[in-house]
Amino acid sequence: MASRTSRGTFAPGSSGNPAGRRRPRVDHAEPSGIARAARADDWANVLSGFGNASYDKRQSGYFKLDADLVTPEEAREIWRGDPFGARIVETVPNEMLREGFVLSVADDAGDRAAEIDQEWSRLALTAALGEALCYERGYGGGAILIGANDGESDLTKPLVPERVVSVDWLTALESRDLVPVRWYTNPGAAKFGRPAIYRLNPLRQGVPVERDGFAMPTLVDIHESRLAIFPGIIVSRRYTTSLLSGWGDSVFTRVKAVLRDFHIGFAAAAVLVHDFSQAVYRVKGLAEVLTADNAGDFVARMRTMELSRSTARAVLIDESESFERKSTPISGLPELLDRFMTLLASAADMPLTLLMGQSPGGLNATGASDIRFFYDRIRSAQVRKVAPAIRQITRLIMIASGGEPEKWSIRFNPLWQPTTEEAAAARKTQADTDAIYLDRNVVDADEIAASRFSGAEFSFDTFVDLEARARHAAPPSSEVAVDLRGPPAAEPEPAKTAFTGVQVTALVDVVKAAGTREISRESAAAIIALAFPVSPEQAQSILGPESFEPTPPATKPFGGGRR
Repeated sequence: MASRTSRGTFAPGSSGNPAGRRRPRVDHAEPSGIARAARADDWANVLSGFGNASYDKRQSGYFKLDADLVTPEEAREIWRGDPFGARIVETVPNEMLREGFVLSVADDAGDRAAEIDQEWSRLALTAALGEALCYERGYGGGAILIGANDGESDLTKPLVPERVVSVDWLTALESRDLVPVRWYTNPGAAKFGRPAIYRLNPLRQGVPVERDGFAMPTLVDIHESRLAIFPGIIVSRRYTTSLLSGWGDSVFTRVKAVLRDFHIGFAAAAVLVHDFSQAVYRVKGLAEVLTADNAGDFVARMRTMELSRSTARAVLIDESESFERKSTPISGLPELLDRFMTLLASAADMPLTLLMGQSPGGLNATGASDIRFFYDRIRSAQVRKVAPAIRQITRLIMIASGGEPEKWSIRFNPLWQPTTEEAAAARKTQADTDAIYLDRNVVDADEIAASRFSGAEFSFDTFVDLEARARHAAPPSSEVAVDLRGPPAAEPEPAKTAFTGVQVTALVDVVKAAGTREISRESAAAIIALAFPVSPEQAQSILGPESFEPTPPATKPFGGGRR
């Protein structure tokens, strides 16, 4: 029995076909010549024709396969010749590396971190990272060839970090320079499906330079562990097209159509500017004049008038002629161009202020909040893309220069730079916080000073040396053997320590108890040495000489001294 389709219902197997029959295959004349079958499941309405390809034009729309896939050659020309294409490629890598990154090493006085920083500068690490990241966005992939010397001449062998004695150079490469030739095929391994060996075939001209008397081979196979890989935009693990050669997509694949419409819109606006005010001449009997024998004189006269016409000159015409300007209406054009710019910024995933260099008037969607949101995404890309490559290269540098520390990390400097007023307000807030810490004995003044001003710039991080505090603290155990003979003569005396008011009061009570013979002198000395950070000699000095006898207080006679 034929199925019936009611109004506004979902009809499986119908798609607007009242008889319920499957629609035949329809060839949409795609560039690839692929015939696509019509969908048989969709919302349909028999009365209005909604969902029927004969009435609903939406049913004829489809997404073209590989229609705008940008090749590396096309990406190079867009990057080279289109200023907005260059911004789309270069802005994100430049922002990633604009403020740089620092190395933090635990229990380091700064010498090791400074040494690694010098190695970064020698190898031009930041420049190599920026170049490889631009290749990734522009061509769909980039890499850094790490010149780590581990004693292995066969570059197809995995790099052994423990054998690295030096890192000599870093070379940024395009995706076209490296072609995957071998893959990890073990599904039980962590790198399953990824390239294992790349074949280096850089584009070159001329005769190759000989090395040690031998010319280097044209093709060189390199193991992936000797490379820092930036794979591009990966949308599938299946590397089936020879066009990509195991790499991802270029950023231009997603923005090509929008970039084209953007330039067409502004080009049309430029044409309107040239034709904004059209000059119109009215000549009586123009048809007869053009067919007369002296028509050439009239054409030459009009050409002379057009060449001499300007805003500073008058136009001479006959009394039977007239001259006027016809303006081209452009209402709504600025708003339309703004929408083109907004669409391009959205497709490029960039704030409009960075893409255009400034915020166009009339747009409320650009400002500090957009920049902060963009910087948050840049921060995520730094952690996900750039930091692993920096750690990979830095670890090899550390091993080659004395060994890898137990604890170290890479930290990117903040991208958002506060104004002078914002920085002053932040320091004022930090100073108030430090005053509270000092008042409540959480930290001391030396720790605050070292935390804020020991580095090259003001720091908001507070560092407390807990180990140093533990060394100067009293022993926690109550059962401590006290040697009244004191420390050896060669041991220096401890530094003087300032007591709080409570400590001074307690110390006076102990001295009074010893003086009034409530406790023995030896017990008082032991209590002072145990409870206060003083030596036994200092405890004896606090108690005073042994021959000291307290003077009893004078007593008054009964009755106030009267007889």
